[in-house]
Amino acid sequence: MMFSCIAKLLGFKKSPEPFLTLQQRNATFKSNSLRGVNFASGGSGILNDTGRAFHEVVSLGEQIQQFEIVAGNINETLGPDAANDLLSNALFLISAGSNDIFDYQRSNGGGISTDTLLTNLRDNYTIYLKHLYELGARKFGIISVPPIGCCPFERYANTIVNGGLGCFDEMNQLALAFYSSIEALLREFSTQFPGVKYSLGNTYNMTIPIINNPYTFGFKYAEEACCGSGPFNGQYECNISSNLCPNRKDYLFWDWFHPTQAVSKLAALTLYYGSIDYTSPMNLSQLVLPDI
Repeated sequence: MMFSCIAKLLGFKKSPEPFLTLQQRNATFKSNSLRGVNFASGGSGILNDTGRAFHEVVSLGEQIQQFEIVAGNINETLGPDAANDLLSNALFLISAGSNDIFDYQRSNGGGISTDTLLTNLRDNYTIYLKHLYELGARKFGIISVPPIGCCPFERYANTIVNGGLGCFDEMNQLALAFYSSIEALLREFSTQFPGVKYSLGNTYNMTIPIINNPYTFGFKYAEEACCGSGPFNGQYECNISSNLCPNRKDYLFWDWFHPTQAVSKLAALTLYYGSIDYTSPMNLSQLVLPDI
C-alpha cells in the first residue's frame, strides 16, 4: 500500500504493474515496461531462503534478475544512450529486511548470532546494489525496518517469551542495528560508485512517535490490530473468523504485522517530503529531480 501511495506522488495513477503480469502479455511486454515495473513479492527478503517456509516467494536477488530482463528490453527498445538516460533517472525503490529478521526469530536464530545475521544481510544487500548499478541504476530509495517489535504479533510474543506487555525489545534492537548497517553501506556505496544518489527512509523514527502518541497523529489504537484474534489481535492472522474493528482509520495496525492504509499514506508523504530526521541525505521528492 505504501508503494502505491508513493507511486501516486510520483504522478502515476496507480502502482506499476507486477513483472509477472507484464511478462504474460508478450506482445506489449517491452513497451509497458517503459512505464515502470513492480517486482515486489510478499514475504520475501534479502536472503534467498526468507519466507520460503510459508509460501513461494521471489527473493530480492531473484527480483533483480527479473529487472535484468526488463533492462535488456529497454536497451533493445530505446537504444543504449536513451536507455542509459531513462535508467539513470529512474527511481529504484527497495523495502527489505523485516521478513529476514522475522524468519531469524522463527528459527530461534538458526544457529547464528545476530552479528552474523546483520553481516549476511549487509553483504547480500551490497551485492544486489552493485548489480543494479551495473544494470544502469543510479537513484535508490531505500526503506529500512520499522520498530517491528511493536507490531501486534510481537507484543503477543513478548508476553509469552518475556512476560511483558510492551514491545519486543530484542526485535526493535535488531531493527535499529539493521538501519545503522544499511546507513553505513549506502554512504560507502555512494562514494565508491560515481553518480549514485539515495534516500534512506528511517521508518523506525517515523513510527515510534505514532506508537507513543497516537492521538497526535489522528489515531486511537497503536497496540492492537484492527483485524485478528487473541491478545492485541496479534496471536492469529486476520481471517473470516477474526475480530474486526468498526473503523480501521483509528488504528496503526491493520493485522498482526501490517499497518493500515491511513498509516501507509502518512508514511508515503513522510518519505516523499520529510525532513532529514526521517529521510537522509534527501527525501524522495529531491531524489527524483532530473539530473541536469
